[in-house]
Amino acid sequence: MADRYHDSGRIAQLSSKAKAHGSTTLQKEIYRFVLIIASLALSLALTVIIVWAAWLNKKHKGFISVAALVINVVSVMVAMVPGKCLDSERFL
Repeated sequence: MADRYHDSGRIAQLSSKAKAHGSTTLQKEIYRFVLIIASLALSLALTVIIVWAAWLNKKHKGFISVAALVINVVSVMVAMVPGKCLDSERFL
């Protein structure tokens, strides 16, 4: 039980101590997490575009149009967003 309060205190301490450049340790960790997820989403979207252009569009012409490709790429990128971020109550 004491460990739980110790961890909560440590998290509160990390989130309240601003460094000289203005970011707390918690803000840095969140920023790093967002960069990793955004990089993965962009990499996956580029992979979908490359596979479509290099193979699918050549072997199966007309199977997926450019408009459908754009919809698929946007869907792949939105799929990488954590579920709580899409909660409608949060944005009201």
